[in-house]
Amino acid sequence: LSEDYAFCHRARELGFRVWADLRPQLSHFGTHLYTLNDTTWRPPPAAKTVTLRFLDPAEPVTVPGINGPVSLYIDPDDHVVSAALLRGEPWELEVPRALAAEIRPTDHVVEVGAHVGYHTLQLAPLAGSYLAVEALPHTCALLRRNIERAGLIGRRCRVWEGAVAGLHPDRRRFLRDWHNSGASHLLPRGEDQGIEVE
Repeated sequence: LSEDYAFCHRARELGFRVWADLRPQLSHFGTHLYTLNDTTWRPPPAAKTVTLRFLDPAEPVTVPGINGPVSLYIDPDDHVVSAALLRGEPWELEVPRALAAEIRPTDHVVEVGAHVGYHTLQLAPLAGSYLAVEALPHTCALLRRNIERAGLIGRRCRVWEGAVAGLHPDRRRFLRDWHNSGASHLLPRGEDQGIEVE
């Protein structure tokens, strides 16, 4: 047993009440990295057994999308977005659903922070042109692979490996969050960590 669980179990045996604050994003390192996201999965009510799927990076996963299943390669090091997709759970499905209602065939769409392309694959076919921007080289390679596999690369959909600084053009370094690649961000000027981005 983990020491946290064992401590709480013994405290309950002694009559103490144990309270859990689910707001912090804590991780437990052992033979597997366990996070709060691992605790949110629930087996179907009728399930008598649970089968755990381990990620094979050579195989795409299939996840529900706004117009049917979406098949894509995911980031095996991402413990948030890709972990949800691996469990077969759509990621923020309300986002592509709301945007799909607004995008017209003549629109030019730019998606900043496209990650591995879950939203891109659903929205790019609706637009006249679509630019998917992703700063992390590894994640951008997966994005490009997913778009090519879906037959969207070319005139309709392009990928740009870079970051958008907006009001902070002096920010040129990008810090990867190693457990949540979707939470990576630009760093202030003068920082020497992270990767240099265009």
